[in-house]
Amino acid sequence: MLMDASPQNTATLRQALHDINGEIFLIRGNAEIALHQLPKDTSQLVKNLEEIIARTEILEGRVRDLRKQLINSTQSSKEIPPRD
Repeated sequence: MLMDASPQNTATLRQALHDINGEIFLIRGNAEIALHQLPKDTSQLVKNLEEIIARTEILEGRVRDLRKQLINSTQSSKEIPPRD
């Protein structure tokens, strides 16, 4: 489990994941736009933009994994009563 699954922590983590995902979307979108606007003779720039896009795909996967862990953690905390 990542952290205590209190409602406040869950809401904070959900918001953080949402914010991170938004930034990834913007980075990837801008890189894709730039890639399509480049002349064909700029191979190093194309490689760099393709690398940015590939890395954002990795980050998207990690955010999805964290979101799944959050959901599982929230569901588990509802099933098991907290210890006193």
